[in-house]
Amino acid sequence: MRFTLNHLMQILDEDEEQCFPEEIYIYPPLSDALKTGSVIEKEDDKSLYAILNPACDLVVRKNGEYKTDRIMLVEIEKRELFIDAALKDITNKKKKKNRLKDVFGNNYNAYSHWLPHTKFFEGGFLNFRKISTRTKEEVKSAYKQPHIQISPDFIKDILSRFSSYYARQGQPDIECDKIIEEIVTSSGDTK
Repeated sequence: MRFTLNHLMQILDEDEEQCFPEEIYIYPPLSDALKTGSVIEKEDDKSLYAILNPACDLVVRKNGEYKTDRIMLVEIEKRELFIDAALKDITNKKKKKNRLKDVFGNNYNAYSHWLPHTKFFEGGFLNFRKISTRTKEEVKSAYKQPHIQISPDFIKDILSRFSSYYARQGQPDIECDKIIEEIVTSSGDTK
């Protein structure tokens, strides 16, 4: 089956440059098991989260327990809230369109990833800055069963983006005013 599926996936990849939003999800999920890319809803406030543990952490052992003791949840922010923040202080229509192309192309920032709206899922934006971990028991008692599953091909992209965001290295601000002043002074410019 995997052999045939891989061939079908290659045909699909070569067939279209764009995909439909529904292709990003498996709906309904094939099982109630928590998997990388499962989207779950919190009972009390109806907020949505995607599970981003590595797949190997969510393997169920012979004793019925996961390999990990914590489930990593990334909040899915509502589309409207995210877009309002991205368009804040932009009044020019062309600039708004360009910003929205960046937002929906996942080029707006490094800490979010767009999940498109479908008939069965409201979509939103994964916010890698809003991470929490819960025990299996906490997830079982406070969250509903998986609502949808993000497809394996797309969860790979999300995990790559998530990993890149947390693997980045920053550099402290270096005092450079003195160096700039020396360069400007030595160039002979008076203004």
